[in-house]
Amino acid sequence: MYTGPKLTNDNLVFGYDTGYPISDNDTATRFSPGKPAVNLVPDADTMAGWSAYSAGNDGTFVTEFGTTGYKIINTASWNGLYKDITLPSTGVYTFSAWFRLHQSSTGNNGATVYISGWGGSDTNTAIDRSKIGEWQRIEKTITVTDVTLRYYLISFGGSNATSSWEVTMPQVELASERTPFVSGTRSDTASLIDLKKTANIDVSGISFDSNAQPVWDGTDDRSDVTSHSAIEIVDNVSIEYVYKRLSTDPVLDVIANKYHSTGWELFCTTSNKFALAGRNGDGTYYSMSNGAYTIQNNQYYHLVAMKEGLSWRLYVNGELYASLTANSIGTWSNTGVLQIGGEGNGYFPHMELPVFKIYNKVLSTSEIKSNFNAYKNRFNL
Repeated sequence: MYTGPKLTNDNLVFGYDTGYPISDNDTATRFSPGKPAVNLVPDADTMAGWSAYSAGNDGTFVTEFGTTGYKIINTASWNGLYKDITLPSTGVYTFSAWFRLHQSSTGNNGATVYISGWGGSDTNTAIDRSKIGEWQRIEKTITVTDVTLRYYLISFGGSNATSSWEVTMPQVELASERTPFVSGTRSDTASLIDLKKTANIDVSGISFDSNAQPVWDGTDDRSDVTSHSAIEIVDNVSIEYVYKRLSTDPVLDVIANKYHSTGWELFCTTSNKFALAGRNGDGTYYSMSNGAYTIQNNQYYHLVAMKEGLSWRLYVNGELYASLTANSIGTWSNTGVLQIGGEGNGYFPHMELPVFKIYNKVLSTSEIKSNFNAYKNRFNL
């Protein structure tokens, strides 16, 4: 069976992949668990402490997600469960849960996220009754003015109606949209995971779009990766990334850097060109770009920057874009923090950077082409 081009990850020492376009508000991936969040439902994975409502439920079971769920089997309307919750403050909250409907009689709404006692009239969102036998996530966003409330997961409606359904992974977040399920807290360093699991990526300084994908806002967003020995590479290094510029900046945009006076930086020039710059071991500054190539906004590009002795090269979409020969000692000294988005307190890009990797080797032309082909369909390159 043909599975497409193989992605080269030999000699990878650091990297991340946001999981675009799979990872979103509902779906987490292994290395992109989701936007930082706090689930205010205690023991959300085990659903401990929930009470039967009215006609009740048929107890718990273990879902295919590894969480505990509740099942309701051919039970009269006004069935399900509830939990009393005290929120930390007033504000905008999003309530959500995962449901799977098996049947509901005429007039019955299947199942709902239902909130009472929040400072307004009882409110709910019902599942899509046409989706039988498949998991669906339902949410309700409200502005809470009374922090002591009751959170229901219930089914109601219809004369002598019954319903059969399951529910798991309840979540309450102080936010205007849901994020992938977490039981407890997903911290700023647990949102985007280093592919080698050797460095912490801190996302507290960047933004997220409506699909929970990281985005740099062009104002002050930057993510820092604490320095560690694996990425302190002074020669024979390749830096691979997938980049989309969201708007044009009158000053240059620094995509990423370990510059700190003697290292390297990747940026877009004021004339809309990709560039690689840095200083060699003797302090001499070098920069290279390609005047014939113009960056377009809202378009993804696959890039590889590399240094091999005195030779510096930059590839765009699998093709050599620019090169130079440095006429001095061929090393980069870059022991500082890896900054993704901006340099110091300036040059902030308005961008998406869903893939970023560092290798302690020089990728071959065939490896670069293979990786470009592996990403081509995913990012419509």
